[in-house]
Amino acid sequence: MKKLTVETLVPTHFEYLARDKDGKVFVFQNKPELTTDVDCDTWDVDEGEILQITNPISVSEEEINSQLGNWKESLIDLRDSS
Repeated sequence: MKKLTVETLVPTHFEYLARDKDGKVFVFQNKPELTTDVDCDTWDVDEGEILQITNPISVSEEEINSQLGNWKESLIDLRDSS
C-alpha cells in the first residue's frame, strides 16, 4: 500500500472529519466522541448527519496505523481549515 492525498468537497454543515479503526473516513455535522465504556472501533455520534467518504482499507490495523497514525487521534475540526 502507498499513502496518497485526495481532495473532495462536502456541504459546509459538516464540521469534523475522522478515520475509523478500519480506515474508513467520515465527515460529521457535530463533534463525535470516542466510546470509553467499551472497546470501540468507531466514533460515537449522538445527533447530527454523518457522511462516509471512503470505504474500509483492506490491510491490517497495524499497517493502517503505521501509514496513517492512530485512528483515535484522527479527528480534524474542519472549521479551522476554511
